[in-house]
Formats: sequence, structure tokens, C-alpha cells
Amino acid sequence: MRGLYLGAYDEVPVCLISLARIDKGVALFVWGKYIHTFAVSVAKKYCSDTKDVEDAVERACDKFCSKIHQLKKPGSVYAWSGNIVRNVCYDVNKAHHKDSFRVAVYQEDIKAEQNYNESPLDALIEREEEKSRVEFYKVVRKLMEELQPKEKEVLEQYYDKKRTLKEISESRKIPYRTTTYRFQTGLRQLGTMLRRELKNNEDFHRLVYSAFGDRGVTTIKKI
Repeated sequence: MRGLYLGAYDEVPVCLISLARIDKGVALFVWGKYIHTFAVSVAKKYCSDTKDVEDAVERACDKFCSKIHQLKKPGSVYAWSGNIVRNVCYDVNKAHHKDSFRVAVYQEDIKAEQNYNESPLDALIEREEEKSRVEFYKVVRKLMEELQPKEKEVLEQYYDKKRTLKEISESRKIPYRTTTYRFQTGLRQLGTMLRRELKNNEDFHRLVYSAFGDRGVTTIKKI
């Protein structure tokens, strides 16, 4: 999808993004010249008829103009806009009680993400409070400190507070997909650090094996 955003559509000049953040007229210009055609192509994937596509694109335009100031990386404007359109399409279909193939596809996307949220690391974190497990989690918590603040916060809420990603999203008032992205990104980075420790730290390797046996070593290698 990243290739689609960057290759099939004209790059939006950074100066226009900067102006769009403070001027709705410029934001509408950016939408019309650069984003509209792309938005229609995304909406057609999730909406079942022309009227729904038009409704979704119109709503997405309003959201784009009102939220453009939140876009931190101009180079990701197509990916960011695509998420807006997709979420609006879901709302449109839900409001119109559409039980179409496209809605099913969207729901399968959500289901796949929710299944992914059952992290392989859960199997190690959720064990009984035995000494080796406690020591293992101390290492995990120490490594979490190396993560970016947003990813670190989601993982802390997930593992320390035992909250679901939906609960985290609602409590922080951020989109569910943003929460999922931060969770997945943080988990991948944490997995990389755990594998590094497993390879370079003989004491940590013994700790994992003592707490979880071969299954623990195998799980970390898959994160």
C-alpha cells in the first residue's frame, strides 16, 4: 500500500501542507488537487454504491480539513488520508445498515488486527508469579524504557494495567487503529531487543530457559 500512496499519486508539496494546517481554503485546495481522486479509489473498496462513495468522500473531506493540523509527517499524507476515508466508510455503511461484501472485508481487517493483538509475549507475561517470571518481566520493563514514549505507553497500559487495545484507545481518546499501530510497532521493537539479549546475554538466556523452557526461547524468537 505504501507504494500505491507514493507511486500512483503526486507528492503534496510540504509548503502546502504547512499552509493547510492554518488555512481551511488551502486545505480544501490540497484535498481537491491531490487527495480527492485517491479518496474516491479508497471509498470504492469499502462502500457498496455510488451514493455511499460520494457521502464518504464528502465526510472525509470535512475531517481532512479539520484534522490536517494533526498531520506530523507531510510525506505520510496519503496514508493518513486513507485511514480517514476508511473509517468514514465504516461509519457510512453502519449508518445505512449495509451488510455488503465491502463491509465484511472491513470487518475482517479489524478481526485480523484483533487476533494479532494476542501477542506471543502474552504467553510469557501471563504466567504465575514465580521468581523467574518476575525477574524476566523486570528485564522486559527495563527494555520498554528504550521505546518511544507513545509505543511505551501502549505496552505499559496493555501489560501493566491489563487493558485491551480498545480500552486504551477509548481512555486516551485516540483512534483504535492508531493504538494498534503503536502496539505493533512497540512489540516489534521490544522483540528485537529481547532477541538481542537472548543472543548476547548468557544470564538472560538461562533466565528464560529456567522460567519457560524451550518454549520461552522459541516464543521470543518469533516476536
